Amino acid sequence: MPRIVDHAARRATVHEALWRVIGRVGLENASTREIAREAGLSLGALNHYFANKDEPAHLRS
Repeated sequence: MPRIVDHAARRATVHEALWRVIGRVGLENASTREIAREAGLSLGALNHYFANKDEPAHLRS
């Protein structure tokens, strides 16, 4: 059975992790792998929230 995910809560978790990583290593050195690790997610799970490495998914529509 598929896991039920609260996407709003997951986006908030990713957002908070993103800012912690940027604060620690800087914007230019922040990687999706490091953000996923900080958020406690797999890289594949994190990628569902981004259209690509330059555009967060919530900005697509």
